Amino acid sequence: MPRSLAVAVNREKAEETIRLLGGLVDRELKTVQSGEVVYIPVRRVPDQSLGLRVEAVDFPARATAASPYMRVVEMLGTASGVPRKYVRYGDALVFREEIGEDVARAYMQATGCRNVYVMEGKVRGEERIPSVRRILGPGGETVHRENGIRFVFDPERVMFSPGNVNIRVWASRLDAWGCTVLDMFSGIGYFTLPVAKYGDPERVIAVDINPMALDYLRKSAAASGIRTGIETVARDCRELQGIKADLILMGNFKSVAYLPAALRNMGGVARIFMHYLVDTSSLGSHATMVMGRLRSYGFVGEELHSEVVKSFAPHLWHVAALFRVRRTTGPLP
Repeated sequence: MPRSLAVAVNREKAEETIRLLGGLVDRELKTVQSGEVVYIPVRRVPDQSLGLRVEAVDFPARATAASPYMRVVEMLGTASGVPRKYVRYGDALVFREEIGEDVARAYMQATGCRNVYVMEGKVRGEERIPSVRRILGPGGETVHRENGIRFVFDPERVMFSPGNVNIRVWASRLDAWGCTVLDMFSGIGYFTLPVAKYGDPERVIAVDINPMALDYLRKSAAASGIRTGIETVARDCRELQGIKADLILMGNFKSVAYLPAALRNMGGVARIFMHYLVDTSSLGSHATMVMGRLRSYGFVGEELHSEVVKSFAPHLWHVAALFRVRRTTGPLP
């Protein structure tokens, strides 16, 4: 068995630690458990500020002979120019590095997918248009199934973020019974659809500046059998007024800057589900920062839940947090 660096944590903290480590986790090796301790294989020693215990451990290697990567290497007779990593959306594969048509064709055969794309840059503008180029296949819509929901979209036209699956599943467990739900950055419905399908809300309003994303949201709602009617609004969410929502979803890293718009559209008391970026030194105080911002607007916030979703960049973390908020004094921001 290969010997590798490992982070040792108590069993109940294993999933949270894996999310915290993000890309540091060595996916070629399996985690192992001994008693109440789980050993997570890592590619290098994590930042010391995280306070994690690192050991050298013997790990069993993951079985890779039948993986798509290995089948492609076998088909081509070489590993040169064959990337291991890609994202799969339904019947579409998206790579982050340039690949040749021979590699794309082999991956199509190995996975049964019918379209292969390559990412050429970051998403563009407030409408979040992906920089994606199709290498092979007819293109068009794909259906990505996740947690009982069918997301319908065209990877060349709108963005879908695959890395937030755990937090989308968590959002599906939010109790929205009888609530008015406002999603201020709905996109194609990453959080709108799980809450609408499983939370039992009375009313759902999905807002996005990109009307194309809302078209796909409506298609996805129909394909997913969501009976709750979803109102879609193609507008900058900062222009909204007086919705009186009970649950507000803010799936955007700039959610703290958009808090005034959220507060203008909540009822007397509301839960606000926020996403933002936090540096390593502030991981323990990010909720205090948000609650301080709320007080400056004349509102009081209480943290109900928060978790680190994934690493976004060196020393920078994607955090999701749920707050209960009520107004105290002063005019609306």
